[in-house]
Amino acid sequence: MYFRSICGTNDTSSWSGPFTFNTSYGIPYLQDFESFNAGITGNPWPEGWSSTTTADPNWESEDASGNNENSFGTGPLYDHTLFPNAGGTYVYMETSGGTTGDSADFVSPPIYIDTSFSTVELSYWYFNFGTEVDRMEVIVDTNGVEEVIATYIGSQQTTQADEWFQDCLLYTSPSPRDRQKS
Repeated sequence: MYFRSICGTNDTSSWSGPFTFNTSYGIPYLQDFESFNAGITGNPWPEGWSSTTTADPNWESEDASGNNENSFGTGPLYDHTLFPNAGGTYVYMETSGGTTGDSADFVSPPIYIDTSFSTVELSYWYFNFGTEVDRMEVIVDTNGVEEVIATYIGSQQTTQADEWFQDCLLYTSPSPRDRQKS
């Protein structure tokens, strides 16, 4: 998008841009990653998703063939949507090349929640298997204020062939008055 100001007759600024932006999704919002191609390792991700790194640790989309071709000895063999059968797509964090201790965020597109909703449900599937799994945090960002709403420490599954776990959380958004205090 390009912008310019028109302040009056014969008083127009030059064009500025290009600027890019994403529009918000509404609720209910569902993402199963089935439209993602395997092998995506960085921005731009489909459908407004983004990641903060492209080198280990980094996020990668994977086809669930039952082998996990790109990450050995860690991560799932199957996608939760078709478990225990091959098929489907998931996104995982790859750290096989070593890590620097830095975090690597995988960020959803903006999701608009009308202010008339004080509480919303956040439901997701997760798979944390590996001897060196540190932690996974689920963070909600409300107008630039981040809040960790769930933390999983260490390996959660015992084998690569285990089922995914689902979590369902109720999130109560701070009132506009409470947001002004922070």
